[in-house]
Amino acid sequence: MLKLFKASKEHVLVAVCDGTVIPMEEVPDPVFSEKMMGEGIAFLPKGNRFVAPADVTIKFVPETKHAIGMTLDSGMGMIMHIGLDTVHLKGHGFTVFCKEGQKVKKGDLLVEVSEELMQREDVSLITPLVIVDHEDFGSFKCNLGSEAKAGETQVVIYSR
Repeated sequence: MLKLFKASKEHVLVAVCDGTVIPMEEVPDPVFSEKMMGEGIAFLPKGNRFVAPADVTIKFVPETKHAIGMTLDSGMGMIMHIGLDTVHLKGHGFTVFCKEGQKVKKGDLLVEVSEELMQREDVSLITPLVIVDHEDFGSFKCNLGSEAKAGETQVVIYSR
């Protein structure tokens, strides 16, 4: 018998850091809050470690080390943007543990930041997780307002 409808499969993204999950609309930067780059969520981090939200392939790590571009096996592209206005730090205060083309597992450490430097430079570490091609996917359910544990807490469930 022919299958006329493809079954939709649920996928899960976990927290990229310890902290509180907030809606993208609450990010104090219009590029994110107005979703110019895409749909997503953001984190108010507690700590300095940022991990992979799922099994992904690293697509890019800019010289400024403030963002990581990723693609999931499902084809969904994401950008983890660590902090606001962190590009001006030109990579200072960021230690990156991944490289372009690398496959990483959910919860693998991607970046550590110097909290001391971020405080000294008065930089917000609000971290958007942007889904750049969300219109190609089905439903999104977000776990907003929760306290999340990096690599463990489910923060987004989406279908394709």
